Amino acid sequence: MSSLANTTLSFKSFCKVDFSGGDLSYNCGLMLLGQFMNNIGITSFLKENFSGDSHRLKRHNDADILLQLILQNLSGSFKDDTADQLAYEPIMNTILHKNRLASQPTISRFWNRLDDVSVISADLALKFMRKQAYALQCPSEVIFDIDTTILPTYGAQSGGEFIHHYQEVGYHTMLCYDGNTGDLLKAELREGSMYCGNGAADFIEPLLTEYAHQYPDVKLLVRGDSGFAMPDLYDTVEKHPGARYIIRLKDNSALQAKVQDAVATYMEDCAGKDDFPPRYGEFRYAAKSWSKERRVVYKIELRKTEGSCELFPTCTFIVTNKEDEPKEIIQLYCKRGNMENFIKESKNEFGFCHMCSSDQTTNENRLLIAGLAYNIFNLFRRLCLPKKWQSFRASELRLRMIHIAGRHIKHAKEKLFRLCSTYMYKEQFLHTYNCINRLDGLLPD
Repeated sequence: MSSLANTTLSFKSFCKVDFSGGDLSYNCGLMLLGQFMNNIGITSFLKENFSGDSHRLKRHNDADILLQLILQNLSGSFKDDTADQLAYEPIMNTILHKNRLASQPTISRFWNRLDDVSVISADLALKFMRKQAYALQCPSEVIFDIDTTILPTYGAQSGGEFIHHYQEVGYHTMLCYDGNTGDLLKAELREGSMYCGNGAADFIEPLLTEYAHQYPDVKLLVRGDSGFAMPDLYDTVEKHPGARYIIRLKDNSALQAKVQDAVATYMEDCAGKDDFPPRYGEFRYAAKSWSKERRVVYKIELRKTEGSCELFPTCTFIVTNKEDEPKEIIQLYCKRGNMENFIKESKNEFGFCHMCSSDQTTNENRLLIAGLAYNIFNLFRRLCLPKKWQSFRASELRLRMIHIAGRHIKHAKEKLFRLCSTYMYKEQFLHTYNCINRLDGLLPD
């Protein structure tokens, strides 16, 4: 029922409510993202590489549907069936040059057409976005933060298995983000039975090769927790002269034996004191499965809890081929906690968890397309938004910049969108608009 005729507000009896306001949009800020996507070339790239079987599709080809899904994701609408509610959304139809968006059944058929080739195309789109981003702002260092997370599955979805660490059934997905910018560099949807570090070397090798060939002046650092303490990963990184790694090691008796004298000295120095500053050091070590000795740095500390301290110190071990001081290595490793925020935003704000298909390949395409939307938003946030806004989460930015009310007015030769007169962030909106326009012409064709 779309009519609220004669409905009044109980606390203000003279106020009435209905849905006859006319051709309005609450997503007028999407115009900024549509212009941004066009100026950085991602729209034309996707149209060229996701054409699919467009000759037999009368109204919506694969590229159109893909761009629609990205726009829906950018606005916060992750589910396929929201397309039916947004069918005549003026802003999205204007950006896509449509009279009506693709419906939910059309989108379902789109997902069923995707295969392993589509996965490769989505990965190429991520590489293209990196190329465009680095053409505008080339970093001096990129940190490959690798980690795994669970994407829950339900029922008989292929690849979904029980993961003991999470005590849930799902995909054990491997992700790699740039620890400095939060950009998603690579994603792989894996079966739930996969151990977190298995296949990490094969996962990271293409990225190392890409950066070595295309961005040789960029310093590379691979950073991961103890789940990625795998000898083949060390060997893979060491093959690239400009690459370094910082991987945490699981505590064991062999490592404890290496620091037992340092621990004893540390405990003697802490006796009778109220303050227990951590102590750092390093040693050479080779596990039985390693091909050679490697540098291991450590931290010893007594942790205080509620006015008391632990009886025994905690030891942290990091294997690395980086030459910095042990304290700097440990501090750099601790910053990988930012990746948890990247994963949380990807899941909560861009629908990484919406694994709605029974087929694993289809779900991997869902993941990568959501990853494209995440990267577009992250790049837009970094390059175009006011500096004070660049630290805001996507949910906050949608409220401030995307969900803007406006009236759609049609003329004979043009469309006009009149935005809400009481919109609070007009200055920031104009700043963002000018930043987007400055990008046009700065990128290579």
